[in-house]
Amino acid sequence: MEKSVKMIEKFSLFQRITLQGSWFIIIILGNIGLFNYNLIFGTIYLSFSIITTFFLLSITLCRHCPYPCKYDSCLFMSPKIVKKYFKYISPNMNIFEKIVFVIIFLGIGLIPIYWLFISNIFIFIPFIILVIYLYTYMFVYLCTKCYHYSCPFNRAKKSSDT
Repeated sequence: MEKSVKMIEKFSLFQRITLQGSWFIIIILGNIGLFNYNLIFGTIYLSFSIITTFFLLSITLCRHCPYPCKYDSCLFMSPKIVKKYFKYISPNMNIFEKIVFVIIFLGIGLIPIYWLFISNIFIFIPFIILVIYLYTYMFVYLCTKCYHYSCPFNRAKKSSDT
């Protein structure tokens, strides 16, 4: 007998604050650590962070996510901003968008790890704690209850009524 899973229709304030906060603190710590290690690496990661977070993530994921337009909710930015600048086009992400999204999402948390570990353990420890929290909470909890079925991280079982 399969256990029924309650899908998430609106993200709570706690979920939005902790996920947005974790995402941006990871980026800030990664940039601080990489700039302290090497100006060129810091510049590359800063550019990657800005371009991917504010442009590519929105283009690859947000235009397909039902949450901002259908549920007026979003984990990573204000749903009003998403609705205004990144119009919902369809629920289906193409393979290129899925690959880019995975690279962005994993890259933000994984790229700085080596350099933070060898250069600044005091930045590395909170960085790795936040990365583990963010990825675990997303993949284990949120991705199992999400309506964005086209997302490559989605683990929810699509019911016949959705």
